[in-house]
Amino acid sequence: MAACLVALMFVLWCTLISDQNSHRDRVVLKAVVPVTPRTRFRPRNRTHDNGLYLKEPIDDHNYQYFHNPTDTCMRNKGRANIFLLILVTSSPGNHERRQLIRRTYGRNSSWSVEKRGETKTLFILGVTDVSGQVVIDDEAYRYGDIVQENFIDSYHNLSRKTVAAFKWASKFCRHANFVMKLDDDVMLHQKRVLRLLHRQPAVNFSAGEVMIDTPVVRNASSRESKWYLSEEYYPNQTYPPYLNGHIYVLSSDLVEAVYQTAVQTPLFPWEDVFVGICLQKLRVKLTPISLFLRINYPKFVVNDKKKMLAIMHHFLAIADISPYLMEMMWTAFRVRTS
Repeated sequence: MAACLVALMFVLWCTLISDQNSHRDRVVLKAVVPVTPRTRFRPRNRTHDNGLYLKEPIDDHNYQYFHNPTDTCMRNKGRANIFLLILVTSSPGNHERRQLIRRTYGRNSSWSVEKRGETKTLFILGVTDVSGQVVIDDEAYRYGDIVQENFIDSYHNLSRKTVAAFKWASKFCRHANFVMKLDDDVMLHQKRVLRLLHRQPAVNFSAGEVMIDTPVVRNASSRESKWYLSEEYYPNQTYPPYLNGHIYVLSSDLVEAVYQTAVQTPLFPWEDVFVGICLQKLRVKLTPISLFLRINYPKFVVNDKKKMLAIMHHFLAIADISPYLMEMMWTAFRVRTS
């Protein structure tokens, strides 16, 4: 009888947490300690919003924290001087990539402490199954760099994950000059990052690869079917300007403004487009930055290490590369602090 009761309670909890995720993505958790979600959806928006017809619900992002290192940006019960807050959206199973990042740009001591402050790195995750959660709990205990909320961690919840990152930065590190959001398969050219940010004002600033007039994928059987959207779902033929979601940087005032706008805007399945929609509503003009990002598509890996580094040298960030190449790039272009 007790076992049946536990099973019934778990099924009811899975139903609750499933309902808070996009109708485009239904994932059933095997088992995780239940945390009752308090997400409230407002009625679906069926009107034009700045020319964008969106049918997703508005999510006020009222999720519970599994892990929340609230003192990351604090010191002696006061605010630490934070120059750059790096928020890495990571899949729960990517433990080895997180370890690599902790050895490279995620190690705070690898960034020199200057007048404008320190650099801090955190990983943003959603909920996974029990075996994965054990690993995450251990990481959170060992390193204190995990921010985890109780929405399901899945591809179609990347918009929620990005909102989670912006929410954390707004609530617990609003005093940082800049916030960088990036994926866990991206490596930084540290010298170029510092060169870019050191000469920028810490207000109304955005930086990234700006995507303009990107066409909507209509062919469900194409190689790009992962990004397919029907005309009924999204009638516009192109997306509004947005920053490529692999990596971008915003000043903290824009991070807070995007967060406040996001919880009042119908969700969109592609997180970088969703942030672009929010920036458009805020009337933020995106300025393209040459050689900000290189994506490993088509594959540009070469056998000659010197040629590979020569390619990497020109870009602020390289995305979609192996852990080996990530570490090689960091070693070549990091700033020596000791």
